[in-house]
Amino acid sequence: MQEKGMRPAQRFHMKSHARSLAANQNVAISFRELARILKIGGHAFVNLPNIASIRCRLSLLAGKMPITSSRDWFEKREWDGNHLHYFTIADVTRLASLFGFHLEAIHPVGRLRLLKKLRPALLCHEISYVFLRTA
Repeated sequence: MQEKGMRPAQRFHMKSHARSLAANQNVAISFRELARILKIGGHAFVNLPNIASIRCRLSLLAGKMPITSSRDWFEKREWDGNHLHYFTIADVTRLASLFGFHLEAIHPVGRLRLLKKLRPALLCHEISYVFLRTA
């Protein structure tokens, strides 16, 4: 029996999580739900900040909190644009693999995308991931 408000299992070919995973309490539960609702061979599109970017590293070296979203987070009384979690490419890939996802592609976000493609782990402040559900 399906719980009220839950999506049926293995129904979708594609699901997008644009900027929402970083705001969830438990990211593992979000990936588990993605795996539950996506068909094998389905794609998940996930957009997340990259805490390992050079911009974040320089902020930390300067003794400042890295800002991964809203520059006016303090004035709005939000904690860094409501991000509860921070990620690196390796962490996201490892977490996704626990739930049967394989990283197919990463896409830089913002300006200078061609340059960012050279070293995404260092140069991409925000990344769009494309995952394939394999299991």
